[in-house]
Amino acid sequence: MTALSQGYRRRETFLPLFVIAFVAMALKAPDALTLPQFWAEDASVFFQDQYARVAPQLFLPYAGYLITIPRLVAWIASVFDPVHAPLAYNAFAVGLGAMSIAYVTGKLKDIVPAPLLLATFLLVPTNGEILGNLSNVQWFLQFALVVACLSEKRESRGAMLRLQLVSVVLLATTGPFSVLLMIVVLAMAGASWIARHRNSGLFDGHLATWGQSRDRRFLMAAGVGAAIQVATLIGTISHRAPAQYAQFAFFDQLQMCFLEIIPIHVFGTYFLLGWPWLLVYAGIFGALVFGRHMRGDRRLAILAILAYATVESFSPMGIKDVVMMYQFRLSDRYFYVTKVVFWWGAFAAIVAYGRWKLRQAAGSVIVVLALVAILEPSRLQRPRLLDMRWKQQAEELRQPGHHVLPVNPIGWVVDVTTPGASGP
Repeated sequence: MTALSQGYRRRETFLPLFVIAFVAMALKAPDALTLPQFWAEDASVFFQDQYARVAPQLFLPYAGYLITIPRLVAWIASVFDPVHAPLAYNAFAVGLGAMSIAYVTGKLKDIVPAPLLLATFLLVPTNGEILGNLSNVQWFLQFALVVACLSEKRESRGAMLRLQLVSVVLLATTGPFSVLLMIVVLAMAGASWIARHRNSGLFDGHLATWGQSRDRRFLMAAGVGAAIQVATLIGTISHRAPAQYAQFAFFDQLQMCFLEIIPIHVFGTYFLLGWPWLLVYAGIFGALVFGRHMRGDRRLAILAILAYATVESFSPMGIKDVVMMYQFRLSDRYFYVTKVVFWWGAFAAIVAYGRWKLRQAAGSVIVVLALVAILEPSRLQRPRLLDMRWKQQAEELRQPGHHVLPVNPIGWVVDVTTPGASGP
């Protein structure tokens, strides 16, 4: 099959997946498009920093790193009347999240069946904070970046390749995820080097050739983005106030993160906390490394993505309030990637250990996901936001002068100055 026909098939698959994901994401944030309002940093960072400015504020850091894609959206949306800005932001947020889900599903559907991939994104319990707003769209976009870099390469050339490379750079400069991804890439490259020099047959020999089977152009683009983020972090770290949170020893952090906090967020409740989770992790890891009923390259791909989720989930432990991490309502965004890919690992373990057919294994995991969702149905959707009457509030922006307008959640505001009189 030619590269041209492969590209056509990918586009043919992407559109229906995107439509399904877009509708589902819109339903999960039911008022994002029907009663659009700003949420937190949508207003106080992206809209506020872009307001009355012509050039996009792409290189303005926030929280120590760049957030390029939301700032690019804010620039695009600035051509509209501010009254319509929340709708533009929310539509982009829903669309970008759906694009990421569709891309990942299309890319991994030969490893994990598409229905299960969609179910993991849509059925895991959340507190709703990442749904339907631009402030948290990065938590969905990280999946596209990780899968693009850690899955096997596919032939691309010409304009499509250039578009993909630009997309990877934009993704890599949206949040700190590219830095965490590079840690995993370097670890995988090191393991591959060791396997190659020891003639290891792990993963049916695919570990030894891991570097050759990834798209190095994507890895380089992500590496450039990671270097930019590190430089940005170094440039801003001296201006940040030291954390006032309680500090814990490294091994205490490991225990709290993986034996107590992650289970809370995976199931949305206090389920089987503590040392029994070591057996769960050992079972998944053992199946991915030693299982014989799933191809080695597929097991390796899932393992690499799980490794990223492990690094990403542990990364806030030393810099955020650990007590807050136990609160599902407050910190669930930090564990969204883990709660999704955990079920990919569970599926792979079932297939690798046993002789289940893919459909049977996928169906069993979907049933468990559905049961978790049924137990906490309120955690499938974002609660409706308080109506701040943005359309009426935004009329003030037509008048020159200083404006402070309330947005969701309560206590957040838009604080801007209109430089001159606008039209009627």
